[in-house]
Amino acid sequence: MDQKSPKNLFQLPFIPPQPDIVVIGITQFVFLTIGILLLGVALKVSNPADITPMAAFLVHHGVWLLMIPLVWTALSEHAYRIAPKGWRYAIRGSGIVLAAIIGILFGICILANT
Repeated sequence: MDQKSPKNLFQLPFIPPQPDIVVIGITQFVFLTIGILLLGVALKVSNPADITPMAAFLVHHGVWLLMIPLVWTALSEHAYRIAPKGWRYAIRGSGIVLAAIIGILFGICILANT
């Protein structure tokens, strides 16, 4: 056993998170939060008979959807450390695409229910 290996998990060195991954994760979280709030307002002012099933699903399960940015950020941080340099662009790109999908999905539901 060499001297650099830790004796337990609490002695592992701290590796700071990648700022671009954190910014993309925060952007996803903000899109979800604003989308849930705006969709809730749109559903309160609309006729209950006109609510689309997708909008009802997003409002009722919105809190669980907030786990998406947290899970993506954690998995991306881990993958960013072990992936070759070429894959790092794909990791960041997947987060940007996920943020765009979140924004478009909530935008469509808000516009369909107003």
